[in-house]
Amino acid sequence: MYMANTEINQPTTYSPETAERTLGFRMGESSNFTPAVCFHNGQFHMVFAAANNTNELLHSVSGDGLTWTRKNNLGQSTKQAPAIASIHGKLVCVFVANNETNTLLSVVWLESDDRWTDNKNERDSSKAGPTLAVAPNGLTVYFLADNPSNDILISGI
Repeated sequence: MYMANTEINQPTTYSPETAERTLGFRMGESSNFTPAVCFHNGQFHMVFAAANNTNELLHSVSGDGLTWTRKNNLGQSTKQAPAIASIHGKLVCVFVANNETNTLLSVVWLESDDRWTDNKNERDSSKAGPTLAVAPNGLTVYFLADNPSNDILISGI
């Protein structure tokens, strides 16, 4: 099983000339779920789950979307794809807890310390990874109800 690269601040460049056209660019990373990417404070930020049995959330940054440098891990794990957004100068990640509760949790990146806050319980649960939208009145989370209804639910955080 491939383990995600755990080296922090190790840049890797991905070139279109060496990438397989049918697979897009190879980043040298692997994940069990789709990564989340957004633009924040002049850089692309990617959060993704490690491709191992921990599903630990990992963080990378890039100035051009091709050369990525690992930052400190989030200190959290998930059972679904995470979501990230930049709002009011903050980088926020929302994800499903990696346990039987399926609780939606959020963390905020503290750029000056390159660390993530402790998780905050968003008082909802989801059976799939959330999606985030920046709205005029704040951050909106879209997610699936954690029951057989498959209802799409909306919550502000």
